[in-house]
Amino acid sequence: MILSTVALYAGFLLIILVLVKPIGGYLARVFAGERTFLDPALRPVERFIYALCGIDAEQEMNSKQYALAFVLFSLAGTLLLYAILREALSLVEKRVISPQELDKCFKWALGLKLAVIGPMELLDVAGLDIYEAVASYLNADLDRSPGVSSYISEKTREKNLGMKTGRGIYDYTPQEAEKLRVARAAKLVAVRKALEGS
Repeated sequence: MILSTVALYAGFLLIILVLVKPIGGYLARVFAGERTFLDPALRPVERFIYALCGIDAEQEMNSKQYALAFVLFSLAGTLLLYAILREALSLVEKRVISPQELDKCFKWALGLKLAVIGPMELLDVAGLDIYEAVASYLNADLDRSPGVSSYISEKTREKNLGMKTGRGIYDYTPQEAEKLRVARAAKLVAVRKALEGS
């Protein structure tokens, strides 16, 4: 067991050592704006994306542009998350699924999928005809209520506000809440490292 572990680490180290110079050189050329062997394939795609988004590749972002891009990106993410939470609450409120089942379903299906493929890419992968067929009957059943979910309002009236009060959708002891916070942070770091390949 120990010998196989050492061999595994040695093999990994060897791969890193072999790849460090070519990949490092490639990245240095990319960041310096120099030509690379992938340019003939990737430059047209890059130019198309720039043209589609109205971006001048030669002009660098100033602080105001960066701040605006950051705010818009964050706003889009928040709105998408809100839409997901709204629909999730509707499903729980209508007793289509329990909070536990919904969380499990999201973590092991949708959560993993969206970590590696965006929603627009997913539509193309699945097929727009498939989406159109499903949306033609499913959209009528999606939540359209104008107010706050009664499931949430009932809990907030009872002062069950989530982890901070020890009770919300789930119940928490102070020790469980701290353990969940630490575990969540560790998992987020692990997922980010895995996605970044580090």
